[in-house]
Amino acid sequence: MNRHNTTIRYGAVIFLLLMVACGGSKSAIDMRAAGFLEEAKKGNTLTERYDMNADGVVDMEKVYVNVKDSKGETLKLLREKRLDLDYNGKFDLFSRFDSDTKLVSEKIDLDFDGRPDATNLYDKGVLREQQLAPGFDGRVSVWNHYDEKGILVKKGRDTNANGQADTWEYYDGPKLIRIGYDRDGDGRPEYFEDSDAIR
Repeated sequence: MNRHNTTIRYGAVIFLLLMVACGGSKSAIDMRAAGFLEEAKKGNTLTERYDMNADGVVDMEKVYVNVKDSKGETLKLLREKRLDLDYNGKFDLFSRFDSDTKLVSEKIDLDFDGRPDATNLYDKGVLREQQLAPGFDGRVSVWNHYDEKGILVKKGRDTNANGQADTWEYYDGPKLIRIGYDRDGDGRPEYFEDSDAIR
């Protein structure tokens, strides 16, 4: 797949995710009116199903658990969300949430082949790591690492397809400041180029 097609595909998925995120600000009543199909209960778990494009097929599922708060009142907490981004009947985005309903992880199928191509890992709702399979083959070859504010600080790349990073890019804000190379395959960089040598 060429770089142009990959860029278009990523752009389309990002647009869809932004549309979904904007929809997330609606109230529960609005969401139930906008495509709510059914709900299913099993134990203390409740699954709500939605048809967002009115074709009769489920496009989104939200999974809640019921827990008691300190006052003994039952709270309905979101634990999982599944989205069918291309309306083909298969979920493409899987999100998990912690006990504070903050995002913990996302798995995204960017080319809609049933395999995740991107995994985002969060800490207290802040993106800390991103694992990417840019070849759309399910094999991770790029690892982005973020600081506690969600800013990219390091990127690892697998350039020899052995499943581990052998090249690291280090960032200070948006600026690339250093690149490290693992030449002996031990998983650690031995040789570095600073930003002056990179230019």
